Amino acid sequence: MSQEILILGLNPAWQRLFYVDKFTPGEVHRIKKVEEYGSGKGINCGLVLRLLGGVPLMMHFLGSEHGSRIFDEISAYGIQQAPVWIKEPTRICTTVVSEGESTELIEPSPVLSDFENEDFIQTLNDYWSTTQSRQIRTQKMRAKTLGDSYQVSFFALIKSWTAGFKIKNA
Repeated sequence: MSQEILILGLNPAWQRLFYVDKFTPGEVHRIKKVEEYGSGKGINCGLVLRLLGGVPLMMHFLGSEHGSRIFDEISAYGIQQAPVWIKEPTRICTTVVSEGESTELIEPSPVLSDFENEDFIQTLNDYWSTTQSRQIRTQKMRAKTLGDSYQVSFFALIKSWTAGFKIKNA
């Protein structure tokens, strides 16, 4: 029986694609087609791993309606999740697609409370030893997302847990 592979998705997004004939800034546009789905490095990694026959366990921050939609979508793919539910909404990334080109509009990442940071550490502790592999995705995270002191302690914690693991930069 395959063991789960823990994937940390630290900054998921609800992705919205708007297709228009010709995008011109400052003009009114009629949208021809809209696509929406959960996205982000962790989610994308989990979906590919599942397609390849792996058993991902997604641990990610989710908030509000879009967080619930991501949770439902990922669950429908048969991927187990260990979400950390947060007060602020999951960010939305909007892409305008026109004539083979795209323009990305990215909302700021949510700011986590001390309680949400502690919940993350506890959830990580709960799942760390039961998973076979750990996919650590290091990202350039804004200090306002995790807080300066938390960011330092988080990476010290990851470093201590991953002694002997090779950490890959995203």
